[in-house]
Amino acid sequence: MMSARSRMAAGLAVAAMAALGLPALPAAASPSAPPTPANLTVKAKYGGVQVSWSKVPGRVVTYSVSSTPAGKGCTTIAKSCFIAITDATPWQFSVTASSGSGTSAPSSLSAHYLHRVVLIVAGQSNATGWESYSTDPTTGKDYLAAPYTNGADSQDQIVWAPWDVLKAHSTHPVALDTPQIRGTTKHPKFIFGPEIGLARQLWADKALPVTIIKAAYPGSWMASWDPSDPTLDVQTGTGLFSGMVALVKKTMEADAAQGQLDTIGGFYWY
Repeated sequence: MMSARSRMAAGLAVAAMAALGLPALPAAASPSAPPTPANLTVKAKYGGVQVSWSKVPGRVVTYSVSSTPAGKGCTTIAKSCFIAITDATPWQFSVTASSGSGTSAPSSLSAHYLHRVVLIVAGQSNATGWESYSTDPTTGKDYLAAPYTNGADSQDQIVWAPWDVLKAHSTHPVALDTPQIRGTTKHPKFIFGPEIGLARQLWADKALPVTIIKAAYPGSWMASWDPSDPTLDVQTGTGLFSGMVALVKKTMEADAAQGQLDTIGGFYWY
C-alpha cells in the first residue's frame, strides 16, 4: 500500500507532466501478494503424506502448509514437503504463498486421503491359532463362513508371516475371512487366530475397518522377541522382533504405493 507521501509525490509528477503538455507517466505497479498456489495434492507415503503444489511463477516465495484440524504443517521454499502422520485423524491441508509484499489466500482444502488402521498381532502358538480350526472337526461349523455378525470378515484385511503357516496369501493383505493354512500342501489344516475375535469386536464397537498384520511363532517366549537380535532365523525361532518389524514395514510401504496411508493403532501380544 502506498504511503501518503508516495501518493503526494505521484500526484505532483502527474501535474508536472500535464503542465509540460506531455502524457502522464505510466502508473508504477503497486506491490501485491503472491497468487494462491495451485494444484495442491496429497500423496500417501510410509509414515505420512507428501503435500505438493505448483510453484508460484516469477518470484521467490515461502510456502506454508496448514491442516484442518490444526496441528500439522510445514514451511518451505520448495514446492512440496513431507508431513509425518501416526494417528487416524482425517487431516486435510491447504497452502499459502508469502513474500515481502504479503501472503496469498489459502488454497482449497485437500481431499481426504485413503487411510487404514493397522493392528499387529504377535506371540506364540496361541496367536498362530494352533488348534483353532476354521471348520470345527466335531460340529462341522465353519467359523469364517457367511452370514457374518458384522462387517469385519469382509471389510477387514489380514497379512501373516509365513513362519509356521504355508506361504499362500501371506505376501499381501487379503480378506479377514481367508483361512490360514498350517500343515502340508497334501494335508493342510485351515486355522485362524485370536485376530478374528479382536476384529469382530472392534467392528461391533466402532465399525472400524482395520488391517491385521500377524507375526506369531509357536513355542516362542520373550527372549525370542529380543529387539537387539537383528537376524530372523525361522529354523530356530530367533530374531522374531526384527522379522515382525520387516513384515509391518513391507505391508505399510506396499499400501502407500497404492495410495493408502497406514497408521499403527496397537500391538496385541499372546
